[in-house]
Amino acid sequence: LFDPQSCDPLYRRAVRVSMGQVFSVPHTQVPSIPKAINALSEMGFLTIALTPDPKSQNLSEILNETSRPTVLIIGSEGFGLSTNSLTTADCTAKIPMHNNVDSLNVATSLAIALYAVQT
Repeated sequence: LFDPQSCDPLYRRAVRVSMGQVFSVPHTQVPSIPKAINALSEMGFLTIALTPDPKSQNLSEILNETSRPTVLIIGSEGFGLSTNSLTTADCTAKIPMHNNVDSLNVATSLAIALYAVQT
């Protein structure tokens, strides 16, 4: 899901960098990410907003405690998710990191999170 302020997933460079995989991943534009998060929660999905916030629970702990289908919500590089998106999600989660590491880039974070969801 992406909103009108998001980058275009079909932008020529995005297609090239993804080696065409963007065409095999379902995507749609929604007018409001927080409204989409609410709708997904109402449909029974567990909505998890990824954030480096140290107060968030470890992603693996959340996944171990649920059998609900899961939606991961990620923000942009640098800015992350809006406060509204963070508070609308069912919960926030972090990826545990070494004390000297502040954060991971979005692609790395998403790769780790997707692996955690599928295992």
